[in-house]
Amino acid sequence: MVRHRKKGIVEIILVMVLLLAFAFSLLIAKTLNNTFVSSNVVNTTYLGYSSDALGVFNEGYIIIIVGAIIALAIGAVIVYAHPVFAIPYMVVMIFVVMLAAVFSNIFGEFASQPQMTQAAGSFPLINQAYLHWPLIILVGCVIIIIAYFGKGGGQP
Repeated sequence: MVRHRKKGIVEIILVMVLLLAFAFSLLIAKTLNNTFVSSNVVNTTYLGYSSDALGVFNEGYIIIIVGAIIALAIGAVIVYAHPVFAIPYMVVMIFVVMLAAVFSNIFGEFASQPQMTQAAGSFPLINQAYLHWPLIILVGCVIIIIAYFGKGGGQP
């Protein structure tokens, strides 16, 4: 077991920020794609391929979220953490869930802008994920807490 690797909360916040940035980039890419299609500047055959590729990310984003939670849980199982740190971890978890609510509101505001509504309509699963983002992060944090501190007693 690894003893000196205690960055669970930092990893959760990093994953949340990266997923938010990825969702923003998908909306921007879809908006640019729609702009190019409507302007007839580029061959629409190639833009159709890019539109199909962007559509894959609607389902792929959910797979990325689940994969990130599983990866963090596996990392938490590998690391030994003394049970006395469970209470501070839960306090920080409350902060992380509140931060997730802020991220959810930021995404909602960004997706509801008039320039982004058509692109946001192309990603219904991502919209639903960010509608329930604090709950998803709370479930992920609980899974990671169980992985960190539910390994049983004793030394590593």
